[in-house]
Amino acid sequence: MSLTRRDFVRAAGGSLVLASWPRRAFAHPDHASLSEAHHRPARRVIEFSTRVAPEDMRADLRAAHRDPGPLSGLEADRLGRLMAGRLRKAVRLRDREGLERPLMLVGHEFEGEGKWLWLHYLVACGPADDLSGFELAHTLFFDIAPTQTNTVLLHHGGRRESLVLTRDRPRAEISVPDPRLR
Repeated sequence: MSLTRRDFVRAAGGSLVLASWPRRAFAHPDHASLSEAHHRPARRVIEFSTRVAPEDMRADLRAAHRDPGPLSGLEADRLGRLMAGRLRKAVRLRDREGLERPLMLVGHEFEGEGKWLWLHYLVACGPADDLSGFELAHTLFFDIAPTQTNTVLLHHGGRRESLVLTRDRPRAEISVPDPRLR
């Protein structure tokens, strides 16, 4: 049985407890982003779509800049510029030579009456047909949520690879595709 905030206050017997209870704990207990990424060798890019909670993006933008207000009310170009800046710092792809590849935000959309925010972006990967030995870092929201987990389902080389990135493991090397799995 889970205890709601109101039930907790009633059980504790007062509003003093409510005032001292951290509001952030009630936003949502599990901080996670989920990305699907497709390597497109012919286009020399990796296409990403990342699903995040809008309140996490707002908290991240608030920590990095000033409070932007409700995200759904921001002008699309301004919101895009703010999010692109955050993504460039948080999502990094390094090739085998250690060169960082550029990221470009393509767009964003709200889903489910604003319950989810989808970010669509591209990372240039050059002429590589094989991403093995490349390193992906995905540190979005690590500054605001210590338990943040960023999961990337990467389609490359004819297979899928799941990369789970946390504060303790913020980057992962992309593995060599097994030719038997093609």
